[in-house]
Amino acid sequence: MGVAALALAISAAPAAAATDPFAAELAAATAALDARQGKPEAIAPVAKLAWLEENLPPGATEAALRRAAGEGSHPLVAAQAALLLAHRLEERGDDAGGRALREPLHLLSKFWVVGPFGDGRGGHSEVFPPETDADAPAAGRTYKGKLGPVAWRRAENGVRDGALLVDALVRPDAQATAYVAAFVNSPRDQVVAIRLGSPGPTKVWIGGALVYTRDAVRTPAFDQDAAPARLRKGWNRVLVKTTNTDGAWWLHVRFTDAAGHALDLGDGALPDGAQVAPPIDAAKAKAKTPVVTTLEALLLARAQAARGDDAAEAWLDLGRSRAFAGAGDRDAREAAAAVESSIAARPSVAAYRLLAAVARDDDERRRAFEDALALSPAGDEARLGERALLLARLGEVARSQHRDAVALTRWREALAEDPGCWPASLALAEEEQAAGMPLVAAARVEALPASVRAVPRVVRALAGLLDVAG
Repeated sequence: MGVAALALAISAAPAAAATDPFAAELAAATAALDARQGKPEAIAPVAKLAWLEENLPPGATEAALRRAAGEGSHPLVAAQAALLLAHRLEERGDDAGGRALREPLHLLSKFWVVGPFGDGRGGHSEVFPPETDADAPAAGRTYKGKLGPVAWRRAENGVRDGALLVDALVRPDAQATAYVAAFVNSPRDQVVAIRLGSPGPTKVWIGGALVYTRDAVRTPAFDQDAAPARLRKGWNRVLVKTTNTDGAWWLHVRFTDAAGHALDLGDGALPDGAQVAPPIDAAKAKAKTPVVTTLEALLLARAQAARGDDAAEAWLDLGRSRAFAGAGDRDAREAAAAVESSIAARPSVAAYRLLAAVARDDDERRRAFEDALALSPAGDEARLGERALLLARLGEVARSQHRDAVALTRWREALAEDPGCWPASLALAEEEQAAGMPLVAAARVEALPASVRAVPRVVRALAGLLDVAG
Protein backbone atom coordinates (compact mmCIF):
# COMPACT_ATOMS: atom_id res chain seq x y z
CA MET A 1 0.00 0.00 0.00
CA GLY A 2 1.43 3.42 -0.97
CA VAL A 3 1.88 6.30 1.47
CA ALA A 4 -1.03 8.30 0.06
CA ALA A 5 -3.42 5.33 0.17
CA LEU A 6 -2.22 4.44 3.65
CA ALA A 7 -2.79 7.99 4.87
CA LEU A 8 -6.33 7.98 3.44
CA ALA A 9 -7.15 4.62 4.99
CA ILE A 10 -5.89 5.71 8.39
CA SER A 11 -7.54 9.09 8.38
CA ALA A 12 -10.89 7.47 7.60
CA ALA A 13 -10.94 5.89 11.05
CA PRO A 14 -13.33 7.53 13.53
CA ALA A 15 -11.98 9.63 16.39
CA ALA A 16 -11.85 8.23 19.91
CA ALA A 17 -14.60 9.01 22.38
CA ALA A 18 -14.20 9.61 26.12
CA THR A 19 -14.37 5.98 27.23
CA ASP A 20 -11.80 3.58 28.66
CA PRO A 21 -12.12 -0.07 27.59
CA PHE A 22 -10.00 -1.27 30.53
CA ALA A 23 -12.11 0.29 33.29
CA ALA A 24 -14.55 -2.65 33.28
CA GLU A 25 -11.66 -5.12 33.50
CA LEU A 26 -10.27 -3.28 36.51
CA ALA A 27 -13.67 -3.36 38.20
CA ALA A 28 -14.08 -7.08 37.49
CA ALA A 29 -10.59 -7.93 38.80
CA THR A 30 -11.20 -5.87 41.95
CA ALA A 31 -14.56 -7.58 42.57
CA ALA A 32 -12.98 -11.02 42.07
CA LEU A 33 -10.22 -10.14 44.50
CA ASP A 34 -12.71 -9.09 47.17
CA ALA A 35 -14.81 -12.23 46.63
CA ARG A 36 -11.74 -14.46 47.09
CA GLN A 37 -10.35 -12.74 50.15
CA GLY A 38 -8.25 -15.17 52.17
CA LYS A 39 -8.15 -17.84 49.46
CA PRO A 40 -5.14 -18.90 47.35
CA GLU A 41 -7.14 -18.38 44.15
CA ALA A 42 -7.04 -14.64 44.87
CA ILE A 43 -3.66 -14.74 43.10
CA ALA A 44 -5.50 -14.84 39.75
CA PRO A 45 -7.03 -11.33 40.05
CA VAL A 46 -3.70 -10.09 41.48
CA ALA A 47 -2.05 -11.38 38.31
CA LYS A 48 -4.74 -9.65 36.24
CA LEU A 49 -4.07 -6.38 38.08
CA ALA A 50 -0.38 -6.74 37.27
CA TRP A 51 -1.21 -7.06 33.57
CA LEU A 52 -3.68 -4.15 33.66
CA GLU A 53 -1.14 -1.77 35.18
CA GLU A 54 0.33 -0.89 31.79
CA ASN A 55 -3.14 -0.08 30.42
CA LEU A 56 -4.42 2.16 33.23
CA PRO A 57 -3.42 5.54 34.67
CA PRO A 58 -0.69 5.37 37.36
CA GLY A 59 -2.04 4.28 40.73
CA ALA A 60 -5.30 2.88 39.37
CA THR A 61 -4.63 -0.60 40.80
CA GLU A 62 -3.07 0.56 44.07
CA ALA A 63 -6.19 0.38 46.27
CA ALA A 64 -6.95 -3.18 45.17
CA LEU A 65 -3.34 -4.29 45.64
CA ARG A 66 -3.24 -2.78 49.13
CA ARG A 67 -6.29 -4.83 50.11
CA ALA A 68 -4.70 -7.93 48.63
CA ALA A 69 -1.52 -7.28 50.62
CA GLY A 70 -3.37 -6.59 53.86
CA GLU A 71 -4.80 -8.56 56.74
CA GLY A 72 -7.16 -11.37 55.88
CA SER A 73 -5.39 -12.31 52.65
CA HIS A 74 -3.75 -15.67 52.12
CA PRO A 75 -0.11 -15.10 53.20
CA LEU A 76 1.36 -16.15 49.85
CA VAL A 77 -1.10 -13.96 47.94
CA ALA A 78 -0.43 -11.05 50.28
CA ALA A 79 3.30 -11.42 49.67
CA GLN A 80 2.87 -11.33 45.89
CA ALA A 81 0.63 -8.27 46.10
CA ALA A 82 3.02 -6.50 48.48
CA LEU A 83 6.04 -7.05 46.23
CA LEU A 84 4.09 -5.95 43.16
CA LEU A 85 2.86 -2.81 44.90
CA ALA A 86 6.34 -2.06 46.26
CA HIS A 87 7.68 -2.11 42.71
CA ARG A 88 4.91 0.23 41.53
CA LEU A 89 5.59 2.72 44.34
CA GLU A 90 9.33 2.74 43.67
CA GLU A 91 8.71 3.30 39.96
CA ARG A 92 7.08 6.60 40.83
CA GLY A 93 9.80 7.59 43.31
CA ASP A 94 8.29 6.42 46.61
CA ASP A 95 11.31 4.40 47.80
CA ALA A 96 10.25 4.56 51.45
CA GLY A 97 6.81 3.19 50.63
CA GLY A 98 8.36 0.37 48.62
CA ARG A 99 10.73 -0.58 51.44
CA ALA A 100 7.90 -0.58 53.96
CA LEU A 101 6.04 -3.16 51.87
CA ARG A 102 9.07 -5.32 51.02
CA GLU A 103 10.75 -5.51 54.43
CA PRO A 104 8.06 -7.71 56.10
CA LEU A 105 8.66 -10.33 53.38
CA HIS A 106 12.17 -10.88 54.84
CA LEU A 107 13.89 -11.58 51.55
CA LEU A 108 17.58 -12.31 52.09
CA SER A 109 19.78 -9.48 50.86
CA LYS A 110 23.35 -10.29 51.95
CA PHE A 111 25.13 -12.96 49.92
CA TRP A 112 28.47 -14.37 48.88
CA VAL A 113 28.83 -15.39 45.22
CA VAL A 114 31.40 -17.45 43.32
CA GLY A 115 31.47 -18.45 39.65
CA PRO A 116 31.03 -19.03 36.83
CA PHE A 117 31.57 -22.78 36.44
CA GLY A 118 30.63 -25.39 33.86
CA ASP A 119 29.10 -25.19 30.45
CA GLY A 120 25.35 -24.78 30.05
CA ARG A 121 22.53 -26.73 31.66
CA GLY A 122 24.78 -29.72 32.33
CA GLY A 123 26.37 -27.78 35.18
CA HIS A 124 23.35 -28.66 37.32
CA SER A 125 24.51 -32.26 37.65
CA GLU A 126 28.27 -31.60 37.72
CA VAL A 127 29.92 -31.25 41.14
CA PHE A 128 32.15 -28.17 41.44
CA PRO A 129 34.49 -27.51 44.39
CA PRO A 130 32.32 -24.98 46.31
CA GLU A 131 29.69 -27.71 46.58
CA THR A 132 31.90 -29.78 48.88
CA ASP A 133 33.00 -26.95 51.19
CA ALA A 134 31.53 -27.24 54.67
CA ASP A 135 32.56 -23.92 56.17
CA ALA A 136 31.83 -20.28 55.49
CA PRO A 137 33.12 -18.69 52.26
CA ALA A 138 36.69 -17.45 52.52
CA ALA A 139 37.60 -14.35 50.54
CA GLY A 140 41.06 -15.66 49.61
CA ARG A 141 39.98 -19.12 48.47
CA THR A 142 40.08 -19.65 44.70
CA TYR A 143 38.69 -22.35 42.41
CA LYS A 144 39.10 -23.31 38.77
CA GLY A 145 36.20 -21.59 37.05
CA LYS A 146 34.71 -21.59 33.57
CA LEU A 147 37.32 -19.19 32.15
CA GLY A 148 39.96 -19.10 34.89
CA PRO A 149 40.40 -18.76 38.65
CA VAL A 150 37.35 -17.51 40.57
CA ALA A 151 36.90 -16.62 44.22
CA TRP A 152 34.10 -15.92 46.67
CA ARG A 153 33.05 -12.27 46.72
CA ARG A 154 30.46 -10.37 48.69
CA ALA A 155 27.46 -9.42 46.60
CA GLU A 156 27.73 -5.74 47.47
CA ASN A 157 25.23 -3.61 45.54
CA GLY A 158 23.97 -6.75 43.79
CA VAL A 159 20.45 -6.74 45.22
CA ARG A 160 17.54 -4.87 43.63
CA ASP A 161 13.82 -5.10 44.40
CA GLY A 162 14.49 -8.00 46.75
CA ALA A 163 16.37 -10.07 44.15
CA LEU A 164 20.05 -10.94 43.89
CA LEU A 165 21.25 -9.99 40.41
CA VAL A 166 23.76 -12.75 39.78
CA ASP A 167 24.25 -11.48 36.22
CA ALA A 168 25.63 -8.23 37.64
CA LEU A 169 28.34 -10.15 39.48
CA VAL A 170 29.32 -13.10 37.27
CA ARG A 171 30.72 -13.16 33.73
CA PRO A 172 29.83 -14.83 31.46
CA ASP A 173 26.25 -14.66 32.72
CA ALA A 174 24.77 -17.31 30.40
CA GLN A 175 25.34 -21.05 29.94
CA ALA A 176 27.04 -21.13 33.33
CA THR A 177 26.69 -22.15 36.99
CA ALA A 178 27.37 -20.15 40.15
CA TYR A 179 27.13 -20.74 43.90
CA VAL A 180 25.46 -18.33 46.30
CA ALA A 181 25.93 -18.56 50.08
CA ALA A 182 23.99 -16.89 52.89
CA PHE A 183 23.44 -17.47 56.61
CA VAL A 184 20.22 -17.52 58.62
CA ASN A 185 19.85 -17.38 62.39
CA SER A 186 17.20 -19.67 63.89
CA PRO A 187 16.03 -19.11 67.50
CA ARG A 188 15.55 -22.88 67.92
CA ASP A 189 15.68 -26.19 66.09
CA GLN A 190 12.77 -26.03 63.67
CA VAL A 191 11.38 -27.01 60.29
CA VAL A 192 10.76 -24.09 57.92
CA ALA A 193 10.03 -23.50 54.26
CA ILE A 194 12.61 -22.02 51.93
CA ARG A 195 10.98 -20.17 49.04
CA LEU A 196 12.87 -19.50 45.84
CA GLY A 197 12.70 -17.75 42.53
CA SER A 198 15.37 -18.82 40.04
CA PRO A 199 16.01 -18.79 36.27
CA GLY A 200 17.21 -22.32 35.70
CA PRO A 201 18.29 -25.60 37.30
CA THR A 202 18.77 -25.08 41.04
CA LYS A 203 19.93 -26.99 44.12
CA VAL A 204 19.86 -25.86 47.74
CA TRP A 205 21.75 -27.22 50.76
CA ILE A 206 21.01 -26.08 54.31
CA GLY A 207 23.35 -27.17 57.04
CA GLY A 208 24.97 -29.50 54.54
CA ALA A 209 21.73 -31.31 53.72
CA LEU A 210 20.28 -31.18 50.21
CA VAL A 211 16.74 -29.80 50.62
CA TYR A 212 15.77 -28.84 47.07
CA THR A 213 16.64 -29.69 43.50
CA ARG A 214 14.84 -28.88 40.26
CA ASP A 215 15.95 -28.84 36.64
CA ALA A 216 13.77 -26.22 34.96
CA VAL A 217 14.50 -23.26 32.68
CA ARG A 218 12.25 -20.23 33.10
CA THR A 219 12.10 -16.50 33.82
CA PRO A 220 12.93 -15.92 37.50
CA ALA A 221 10.16 -14.57 39.74
CA PHE A 222 9.32 -14.30 43.42
CA ASP A 223 8.18 -17.44 45.30
CA GLN A 224 8.22 -19.82 42.34
CA ASP A 225 9.15 -22.91 44.38
CA ALA A 226 9.28 -24.05 47.99
CA ALA A 227 10.81 -26.87 50.00
CA PRO A 228 10.87 -27.90 53.68
CA ALA A 229 14.18 -27.46 55.50
CA ARG A 230 15.46 -28.24 59.00
CA LEU A 231 17.33 -25.51 60.84
CA ARG A 232 19.51 -25.91 63.91
CA LYS A 233 19.38 -23.34 66.66
CA GLY A 234 21.89 -20.65 65.75
CA TRP A 235 23.53 -19.79 62.44
CA ASN A 236 22.79 -22.07 59.48
CA ARG A 237 24.64 -22.05 56.17
CA VAL A 238 22.48 -21.84 53.03
CA LEU A 239 24.14 -22.78 49.75
CA VAL A 240 22.33 -22.28 46.45
CA LYS A 241 23.66 -23.74 43.22
CA THR A 242 22.15 -21.83 40.31
CA THR A 243 22.55 -22.51 36.59
CA ASN A 244 21.50 -20.03 33.92
CA THR A 245 21.12 -20.77 30.21
CA ASP A 246 20.04 -17.31 28.99
CA GLY A 247 18.11 -14.24 30.06
CA ALA A 248 17.98 -12.60 33.49
CA TRP A 249 19.99 -14.40 36.20
CA TRP A 250 18.17 -13.36 39.36
CA LEU A 251 17.51 -15.12 42.65
CA HIS A 252 14.82 -14.52 45.28
CA VAL A 253 15.39 -16.31 48.60
CA ARG A 254 13.32 -16.13 51.77
CA PHE A 255 12.03 -18.33 54.60
CA THR A 256 8.47 -18.83 55.85
CA ASP A 257 6.56 -21.24 58.01
CA ALA A 258 4.76 -24.10 56.25
CA ALA A 259 1.67 -21.92 55.66
CA GLY A 260 3.63 -19.11 54.04
CA HIS A 261 4.02 -16.54 56.85
CA ALA A 262 7.40 -14.83 56.53
CA LEU A 263 10.11 -15.57 59.10
CA ASP A 264 12.76 -13.08 60.16
CA LEU A 265 15.97 -15.11 60.27
CA GLY A 266 18.32 -12.24 59.43
CA ASP A 267 19.33 -10.66 56.14
CA GLY A 268 21.76 -13.41 55.11
CA ALA A 269 24.93 -11.91 56.58
CA LEU A 270 27.08 -13.83 59.11
CA PRO A 271 28.29 -11.49 61.88
CA ASP A 272 32.02 -11.40 62.56
CA GLY A 273 32.94 -14.06 65.07
CA ALA A 274 29.65 -15.95 64.79
CA GLN A 275 29.88 -19.73 64.77
CA VAL A 276 28.00 -21.75 62.14
CA ALA A 277 25.92 -24.60 63.52
CA PRO A 278 27.31 -28.09 62.83
CA PRO A 279 25.92 -30.07 59.89
CA ILE A 280 22.45 -31.52 60.34
CA ASP A 281 22.42 -35.20 61.28
CA ALA A 282 21.69 -37.29 58.18
CA ALA A 283 18.90 -39.22 59.91
CA LYS A 284 17.18 -36.02 61.01
CA ALA A 285 17.57 -34.52 57.56
CA LYS A 286 15.68 -37.48 56.06
CA ALA A 287 13.00 -37.55 58.75
CA LYS A 288 9.43 -36.74 57.80
CA THR A 289 8.78 -33.01 57.47
CA PRO A 290 5.53 -31.02 57.16
CA VAL A 291 4.10 -30.48 53.69
CA VAL A 292 5.23 -27.17 52.22
CA THR A 293 3.13 -25.92 49.35
CA THR A 294 3.04 -23.15 46.77
CA LEU A 295 0.21 -21.19 45.24
CA GLU A 296 0.65 -23.18 42.04
CA ALA A 297 0.26 -26.49 43.89
CA LEU A 298 -2.84 -25.26 45.72
CA LEU A 299 -4.45 -24.04 42.51
CA LEU A 300 -3.58 -27.24 40.68
CA ALA A 301 -5.24 -29.36 43.38
CA ARG A 302 -8.33 -27.12 43.20
CA ALA A 303 -8.53 -27.43 39.41
CA GLN A 304 -8.13 -31.21 39.44
CA ALA A 305 -10.97 -31.55 41.94
CA ALA A 306 -13.38 -29.14 40.21
CA ARG A 307 -16.13 -30.10 37.76
CA GLY A 308 -18.17 -28.30 35.11
CA ASP A 309 -18.12 -24.51 35.11
CA ASP A 310 -16.13 -24.55 38.36
CA ALA A 311 -13.43 -26.51 36.55
CA ALA A 312 -13.28 -23.94 33.75
CA GLU A 313 -12.75 -21.14 36.27
CA ALA A 314 -10.25 -23.14 38.34
CA TRP A 315 -8.08 -24.11 35.35
CA LEU A 316 -8.17 -20.51 34.10
CA ASP A 317 -7.03 -19.27 37.53
CA LEU A 318 -4.16 -21.77 37.42
CA GLY A 319 -3.20 -20.66 33.92
CA ARG A 320 -3.19 -17.01 34.94
CA SER A 321 -1.09 -17.78 38.02
CA ARG A 322 1.40 -19.80 35.97
CA ALA A 323 1.69 -17.06 33.37
CA PHE A 324 2.32 -14.54 36.16
CA ALA A 325 4.85 -16.54 38.23
CA GLY A 326 6.39 -18.70 35.48
CA ALA A 327 7.23 -21.52 37.88
CA GLY A 328 7.38 -24.37 35.34
CA ASP A 329 9.92 -25.15 32.65
CA ARG A 330 9.23 -22.85 29.72
CA ASP A 331 9.40 -25.68 27.19
CA ALA A 332 6.60 -27.52 29.05
CA ARG A 333 4.15 -24.63 28.36
CA GLU A 334 2.32 -25.34 31.60
CA ALA A 335 0.37 -22.07 31.54
CA ALA A 336 -1.00 -22.87 28.08
CA ALA A 337 -1.90 -26.41 29.17
CA ALA A 338 -3.95 -25.07 32.08
CA VAL A 339 -5.77 -22.58 29.82
CA GLU A 340 -6.54 -25.31 27.29
CA SER A 341 -8.06 -27.38 30.11
CA SER A 342 -10.25 -24.39 30.97
CA ILE A 343 -11.38 -24.09 27.35
CA ALA A 344 -12.13 -27.83 27.23
CA ALA A 345 -14.39 -27.43 30.27
CA ARG A 346 -16.10 -24.27 28.96
CA PRO A 347 -14.76 -21.97 26.22
CA SER A 348 -14.56 -18.32 27.23
CA VAL A 349 -13.23 -15.05 25.86
CA ALA A 350 -11.02 -14.64 28.94
CA ALA A 351 -9.43 -18.05 28.39
CA TYR A 352 -8.73 -17.42 24.70
CA ARG A 353 -7.22 -14.02 25.51
CA LEU A 354 -4.90 -15.62 28.05
CA LEU A 355 -4.06 -18.35 25.56
CA ALA A 356 -3.03 -15.62 23.13
CA ALA A 357 -0.84 -14.02 25.81
CA VAL A 358 1.14 -17.25 26.34
CA ALA A 359 1.21 -18.29 22.66
CA ARG A 360 4.47 -19.39 21.08
CA ASP A 361 4.07 -17.39 17.87
CA ASP A 362 1.84 -14.97 16.00
CA ASP A 363 -0.17 -17.71 14.26
CA GLU A 364 -1.16 -19.24 17.59
CA ARG A 365 -1.93 -15.77 18.93
CA ARG A 366 -4.11 -14.92 15.91
CA ARG A 367 -6.10 -18.17 16.19
CA ALA A 368 -6.74 -17.57 19.89
CA PHE A 369 -8.02 -14.04 19.27
CA GLU A 370 -10.20 -15.24 16.40
CA ASP A 371 -11.71 -17.96 18.61
CA ALA A 372 -12.38 -15.34 21.29
CA LEU A 373 -14.04 -13.07 18.74
CA ALA A 374 -16.34 -15.91 17.69
CA LEU A 375 -17.61 -16.08 21.30
CA SER A 376 -18.33 -12.34 21.35
CA PRO A 377 -21.12 -11.82 18.77
CA ALA A 378 -21.55 -8.55 16.93
CA GLY A 379 -24.44 -6.37 17.99
CA ASP A 380 -24.28 -7.25 21.68
CA GLU A 381 -24.20 -3.79 23.28
CA ALA A 382 -22.73 -5.16 26.52
CA ARG A 383 -19.77 -6.65 24.66
CA LEU A 384 -18.81 -3.89 22.23
CA GLY A 385 -15.73 -2.93 24.24
CA GLU A 386 -14.67 -6.56 24.47
CA ARG A 387 -15.05 -7.09 20.71
CA ALA A 388 -13.21 -3.86 19.96
CA LEU A 389 -10.22 -4.90 22.06
CA LEU A 390 -10.09 -8.28 20.31
CA LEU A 391 -10.17 -6.59 16.91
CA ALA A 392 -7.41 -4.22 18.02
CA ARG A 393 -5.28 -7.18 19.15
CA LEU A 394 -5.86 -8.92 15.82
CA GLY A 395 -4.65 -5.73 14.14
CA GLU A 396 -1.46 -5.84 16.22
CA VAL A 397 -0.85 -9.45 15.21
CA ALA A 398 -1.44 -8.61 11.55
CA ARG A 399 1.05 -5.75 11.77
CA SER A 400 3.60 -8.09 13.36
CA GLN A 401 3.08 -10.41 10.37
CA HIS A 402 3.52 -7.49 7.93
CA ARG A 403 -0.09 -7.70 6.72
CA ASP A 404 -0.59 -3.94 6.79
CA ALA A 405 -3.92 -3.76 4.97
CA VAL A 406 -5.45 -6.35 7.30
CA ALA A 407 -4.10 -4.49 10.32
CA LEU A 408 -5.68 -1.21 9.21
CA THR A 409 -9.00 -2.93 8.58
CA ARG A 410 -9.00 -4.50 12.04
CA TRP A 411 -8.23 -1.20 13.79
CA ARG A 412 -10.96 0.62 11.86
CA GLU A 413 -13.40 -2.18 12.76
CA ALA A 414 -12.38 -1.84 16.41
CA LEU A 415 -13.14 1.88 16.43
CA ALA A 416 -16.41 1.31 14.60
CA GLU A 417 -17.44 -1.08 17.39
CA ASP A 418 -16.22 1.22 20.18
CA PRO A 419 -14.84 4.69 19.42
CA GLY A 420 -13.20 4.63 22.85
CA CYS A 421 -10.92 1.69 21.98
CA TRP A 422 -7.73 3.67 22.46
CA PRO A 423 -5.33 0.78 21.63
CA ALA A 424 -6.72 0.96 18.08
CA SER A 425 -6.31 4.75 18.04
CA LEU A 426 -2.75 4.38 19.29
CA ALA A 427 -1.96 1.81 16.60
CA LEU A 428 -3.36 4.06 13.89
CA ALA A 429 -1.29 6.96 15.21
CA GLU A 430 1.84 4.83 14.94
CA GLU A 431 0.94 4.01 11.34
CA GLU A 432 0.36 7.72 10.60
CA GLN A 433 3.80 8.50 11.98
CA ALA A 434 5.33 5.76 9.82
CA ALA A 435 3.53 7.23 6.81
CA GLY A 436 5.28 10.56 7.36
CA MET A 437 2.47 12.33 9.26
CA PRO A 438 3.85 12.71 12.82
CA LEU A 439 1.81 15.84 13.57
CA VAL A 440 -1.41 14.13 12.52
CA ALA A 441 -0.45 11.14 14.65
CA ALA A 442 0.34 13.32 17.67
CA ALA A 443 -2.96 15.17 17.26
CA ARG A 444 -4.83 11.84 17.26
CA VAL A 445 -3.22 10.80 20.54
CA GLU A 446 -3.63 14.25 22.11
CA ALA A 447 -7.36 14.02 21.35
CA LEU A 448 -7.70 11.02 23.67
CA PRO A 449 -9.25 11.64 27.10
CA ALA A 450 -6.90 12.95 29.79
CA SER A 451 -7.19 9.71 31.79
CA VAL A 452 -6.06 7.71 28.75
CA ARG A 453 -3.21 10.12 28.01
CA ALA A 454 -1.90 9.31 31.51
CA VAL A 455 -1.58 5.59 30.71
CA PRO A 456 2.13 4.59 30.55
CA ARG A 457 1.81 3.07 27.06
CA VAL A 458 0.18 6.23 25.75
CA VAL A 459 2.66 8.54 27.48
CA ARG A 460 5.58 6.75 25.83
CA ALA A 461 3.88 6.72 22.43
CA LEU A 462 3.03 10.42 22.55
CA ALA A 463 6.56 11.32 23.67
CA GLY A 464 7.94 9.39 20.70
CA LEU A 465 5.54 11.04 18.26
CA LEU A 466 6.32 14.54 19.52
CA ASP A 467 10.04 13.81 19.34
CA VAL A 468 9.72 12.75 15.69
CA ALA A 469 7.57 15.80 14.97
CA GLY A 470 10.21 18.04 16.53
